[in-house]
Amino acid sequence: MALNAQEWRLILIGFVCSIVVGFIERATLHLARYYDWEIAFFDHKINSATVSTIVSGLTVAIIFGWKLALVVSPAIPILLACGFVAIWSVGEFEKQNGKCTRASAAYAGEAISAIQTVAALTRESEVLEYYQDSLSASSKEGLIAQLKASFMYSLPRTGMYPCMALGFWYGGKRILNDRRVILKGTLNSEMLVSPLALQDISFTIPAVSSIALVGKTGCGKSTIVSLLERFYDPATGAIFLDGMPINSYNVTQYRSCIRLVNQEPTLLNGSIKMNLFAGLGSEHPSDALIVEADGFWDQCGQPWSPTQWAKRQRLALARTLIRDPAILILDEATSAVSLQSELAIQDAPEKASQGRTTIVVAHRLSTIRNADVIYLLDQGRIVEYGPHAELIARKARAGDWRPLKTTPLTFPTKQLNQDLPAIDVVDLIAGVGGIRPYHKWDTKLFLWTLIRSLVNSKAPHSTSISTYNRKKMPAASTADALGSHLTYKPQPLKFGTSGRRGEVVHLTNLEIYTNVLAEVHYLQSLQQPEGGIEAGDDFYFAHDLRPSSTDYVENGRGALCQAVEQALRDGGMRPINLGAIPTPALTYWAIKNSKGSIMVTGSHIPFDRNGYKLNTSKGELLKKDEQPINNAVEVTREKLLAQPYTESPFNDQGIFRNAKAGLPPATMEGKDAYTQRFLDFFEGETLKGMKLLAYQHSAVGRDLLVEILQKLGADVAPVGRSDTFVPIDTEAINQAQLDTMQDLYSGTGGTFDAIVSTDGDSDRPLLLAPKGDKLRFFGGDLLGMIVAGFLKADSVVVPISSNDAIDRGPLARIAEPKTKIGSPYVIAGMQRAVSKGRHRVCGWEANGGFLTGSDIERNGNVLTALPTRDAILPLLCALFASHNRQITLPELFATLPHRFSRASVIRNFPRATSMKIIQRFSPPEVSMQQILYQADHIVAYDSNHATLETTNPHVERLSQIRQELQTVFSAESGFAQIARLDYTDGVRIIFANSDVAHFRPSGNANELRIYSVADSQERADVIASQGVAEPDGLLRRLEGLV
Repeated sequence: MALNAQEWRLILIGFVCSIVVGFIERATLHLARYYDWEIAFFDHKINSATVSTIVSGLTVAIIFGWKLALVVSPAIPILLACGFVAIWSVGEFEKQNGKCTRASAAYAGEAISAIQTVAALTRESEVLEYYQDSLSASSKEGLIAQLKASFMYSLPRTGMYPCMALGFWYGGKRILNDRRVILKGTLNSEMLVSPLALQDISFTIPAVSSIALVGKTGCGKSTIVSLLERFYDPATGAIFLDGMPINSYNVTQYRSCIRLVNQEPTLLNGSIKMNLFAGLGSEHPSDALIVEADGFWDQCGQPWSPTQWAKRQRLALARTLIRDPAILILDEATSAVSLQSELAIQDAPEKASQGRTTIVVAHRLSTIRNADVIYLLDQGRIVEYGPHAELIARKARAGDWRPLKTTPLTFPTKQLNQDLPAIDVVDLIAGVGGIRPYHKWDTKLFLWTLIRSLVNSKAPHSTSISTYNRKKMPAASTADALGSHLTYKPQPLKFGTSGRRGEVVHLTNLEIYTNVLAEVHYLQSLQQPEGGIEAGDDFYFAHDLRPSSTDYVENGRGALCQAVEQALRDGGMRPINLGAIPTPALTYWAIKNSKGSIMVTGSHIPFDRNGYKLNTSKGELLKKDEQPINNAVEVTREKLLAQPYTESPFNDQGIFRNAKAGLPPATMEGKDAYTQRFLDFFEGETLKGMKLLAYQHSAVGRDLLVEILQKLGADVAPVGRSDTFVPIDTEAINQAQLDTMQDLYSGTGGTFDAIVSTDGDSDRPLLLAPKGDKLRFFGGDLLGMIVAGFLKADSVVVPISSNDAIDRGPLARIAEPKTKIGSPYVIAGMQRAVSKGRHRVCGWEANGGFLTGSDIERNGNVLTALPTRDAILPLLCALFASHNRQITLPELFATLPHRFSRASVIRNFPRATSMKIIQRFSPPEVSMQQILYQADHIVAYDSNHATLETTNPHVERLSQIRQELQTVFSAESGFAQIARLDYTDGVRIIFANSDVAHFRPSGNANELRIYSVADSQERADVIASQGVAEPDGLLRRLEGLV
């Protein structure tokens, strides 16, 4: 197209201006020799560009409107001066602000660098107070400096606007006088008319199929994409979705079911997380649901180097898949990456296409060879179409297709109900911006759950799209799926305080298999330092002596170990049976070898229940692992129940069709290593001379306990062995069990220093000693204090339910903040203690289970850390402490602060009712963890013991809670005025006379527990017995209030 005279003049002017500007810049540099300007000043583009802009702007202005240019040009120095003043004022403010905060910042930096010294001297409060005073002084100075700077910054703005007003005023006056605006140049009508981009295009895309559009640049591929996205409407013809024109749908609703990944995807200027979830609205996941990953917050909106384009494409594809589009459009989605990068991610678009309608535009044939139909376009027309093999046979466009002639082709079978490959989303984002998911499997399953929650109401009035979108099951009709054949309603296993537990009647092979398989996959997704495992590795399992742990019981339930073994094999692991050994023995051997492990046990809970406990290669699962595991189980359950019934390994009872009666032979490695652990630690010491009675009942470690004690020199007499499972709750031992042990002791006719035992899986100790003719029971929380002193711990962690004697003796100074109830919470507390530099860290629960969070050295022997409950260690430490000091166990425990505790429980108490009771007496704000009732006011504290503001409604509600509790824990029942409430776990009531009554639901069963602490054992026993008395005990009266 020829240029007119005016256009030639504009080009000439621009050329001349560029020459003049270049001359001026060189001349300015030359003049710098005679002035004090640094040459480096002009190396900055902004400085040289300022001169260029002024000169070129004036030149053009004079040429096109010299009168207006002459009028406004005198304002240029004013504008420059205003800019200088503004910049100067900002600089001065920064200097002043730096002076104001320099001292406080230096002090804070010095304090942080010496934080260990500060903490050791307990000077944290003093350091914080000094820092706050320093900030208060500097803030006053900073405010004055800010006001001055703001005034100086605003002053030059008042000079700029009049200059602008001058230009507008004179320019407007000229326009009004001339009454016309002159447009120089011409507009060619040919510029408004373009040939049709598409001509005679007509084709149909079946639901859940994949088509490809190929052709030379400008053939119309991207135009088709733009029309499908409704960026434009066709001039003639129409596009139909499910028989209706797409322009009849609401455009926003229509686009919600279509997603486009183009050649150069645009990333928002923000984090990877923001880019992934932007625009999800109410479905946006919270930070609590997302397991944050290293790199999740990396910024990715800035320009990326060519070597990072593969990462950019991965992120764009992940962002699209999260939204679960029914129609996916890939417009040369891998064309901007190198061939090597494309090979790294080429499976992702293909897998992302499965189970949805996909339209692919590509410049490399490798990305579309598996398409159901390939359309070849040329000059806006379809010239050839068909599957790749058919096109090759017709020798269509040989130059375009030749690269595929020698490539073997495979065409995947398209299934309407094929699994959505949500797993690919995380595979895509892995490596983007250095991202490494903290819990990769957790993130996969979270994204899966998120995608499944987004599919409802995606496609407007769509059958072929929306119907698929609601079906994410393997290819089996509902009638043929395993789930439709089950003759029972599956009851999911739930996490308790530690491990999964349930009633045996619900523990089918299918339920156990489902949970274990999902958990194995979860562990395989973790990194080794996080407790991860590798496929093909050994995976240890063991069991207690409950019949349902290894055998089928009534109605084909039980045989948990068989289901565990099969799930481990199907999960790619090599199951190793360690036999019937204590839970800590299994965990110790697994941690020592960095392997995963599962203990099949119901622990101390009633006989009609069972379950198992999963350990990572580093130890117990923590609470943060439970939700991602639950997500994994949900997905695995859905897949297994959707399997064709004839292909499922389970029958309609949820039992293996080819059920195994036995287990692989057990290896003794775990048992032997556990035994040797204690023999090595207590090497050089002996219990010779001590006579012990070992109550064996049905504890899995009953023989091992006797063996270890005998090897350490004690004289041990085993009694009370039972072939019927006996649930022993060492935390809430009842009077009937105490009477049984008293009878066993009296029946021997001899004298013994102690009676020792454990619970069912031997991770909780039971210790009694004679005082006169009667046995005295020592609670696990007091036993833990004896052990901590024996091991010379420098940090101890206990749950809120423990005896508060720990706060009244020498252990108070090393006690960490009390945790919720359950070993995962205690373990997390020990980890925090280790991170603070503690070297001899341990913890225990009210049930006596003792945990070590660090290696502990004694007499030159090292006890390696075992962060799980152990029963034998606390028993040995107490016995050695008594024997070495040559005092009886009652005398040893008498050295502790005189606080006594007892726990009791009401069984078969509905958990829903328990939670209603807790809710009834909970504070008005979740942040309120401790309430202090004083004479004239009420004080509320958070979990860090920081004071919280209390409003009048808060005070009224807290007063009401106290009054209602006082009606149950009344003076008539022997209770003093309520002084404090603690909500760390359940409701803990501290009375004015220091009595304690603490109630909470059990974590493993339908039980409501009460813990008591008092200045005498008799009073503690009374509170506990009052709590569980029937029919109108304390807990039953609380029940009556809800």
